[in-house]
Amino acid sequence: MAETQSVASFGTILAMGADPTKALLADTYTDIIEMHDLSGPGLELSTIEATHHLSPNATREHTASLKDLTEMTFEIAFLPQEGTHGLTSGFLKAWQDRERVNWKLTFTDAAATTWGVKGFVTGFEIGAPLEGLLTANVTIKLTGTIYEDLVYVPA
Repeated sequence: MAETQSVASFGTILAMGADPTKALLADTYTDIIEMHDLSGPGLELSTIEATHHLSPNATREHTASLKDLTEMTFEIAFLPQEGTHGLTSGFLKAWQDRERVNWKLTFTDAAATTWGVKGFVTGFEIGAPLEGLLTANVTIKLTGTIYEDLVYVPA
């Protein structure tokens, strides 16, 4: 039996681009500090029903339609004055300005694989429990396609 090839996710890095007008590869990135959990990006494929009167065994048929990157969500220890968290320079500014932002996700595999995506900050929710950290949950709605190692990945 083969040994596992699994990779621990501890050390995964999400970074935010500095200039939304630049291409993914040309942008400069700043790591989102104090990130806890990350989910996404999600990948979906829509289908269109294509059933017709002669469909085999009177069974519905479908055909592939459009692909979609769904959302990426993450929790942070919220530091209001930190550059990537702030209202004047971080993802809160991107939300305020409704800017499409470049994002770079670096995985913890031996090759340090990176994915580049573009997306809008669509959600930000602060958590301030009586006993606990000041946190925030951030939601990014992704748009376009994924670029691996910031090189175009054809569909």
